[in-house]
Amino acid sequence: MIELHPRAVTALCLALSLGACGIGGMWMNGDPSVSRTLVPPRDTWQKMGNDGAARDADWRECGGAANGGYHVSTPEKSSAAVIQQALGRTFDDLQHCMMRSGYRYTGSCEGEIRSRYPACQSPGTKKPGGQ
Repeated sequence: MIELHPRAVTALCLALSLGACGIGGMWMNGDPSVSRTLVPPRDTWQKMGNDGAARDADWRECGGAANGGYHVSTPEKSSAAVIQQALGRTFDDLQHCMMRSGYRYTGSCEGEIRSRYPACQSPGTKKPGGQ
């Protein structure tokens, strides 16, 4: 009979449990975002006769971040629901501002969340399947 040291048994159990955590997980086949081209929200807006520098300036003027994204300021101990509501309100306000500035949304309107974007409700916006 083989006698196992308690530390060896503990190490074996730890290794097996940590290994089992990753089985079937999205990271087992690598980073799932590698095959996708991630475009900042700022780059999904176009305006005739406008270049990228003008769009960047207008994006920041509407409250967007310099990196092409957007952010919100909330109290440090805000709940997840408060932060999510602030994110939605901020992005909606940013979209309304860009549309008032004459921009057209060219991003995707597919999916439950995106289909409710204010920009996706605009008549001039590209809808799923193209327009």
